[in-house]
Amino acid sequence: MDLKIAQYGSMTLEYDADALCWYCELPVENASMGGTVICPACDCGHHRDGRRWTYAEMLVRYKNFARHRCAAILTMEASHA
Repeated sequence: MDLKIAQYGSMTLEYDADALCWYCELPVENASMGGTVICPACDCGHHRDGRRWTYAEMLVRYKNFARHRCAAILTMEASHA
């Protein structure tokens, strides 16, 4: 596990740079404006090579994000039960 530090104003977060982006499912590598679960490219709506997402790609990525977000919510609820 490759842990990195992200600074958001006065808040400091430690995150796993090898964790998969909730949109493209590639390693995050660096924190983005959207946080530590989204890679910088997806946060800006494009591929890592600079190409913009097509409408179909956007729908797939939003579906991926929704799946990861639901899993995170269910995990959080289970840990508080």
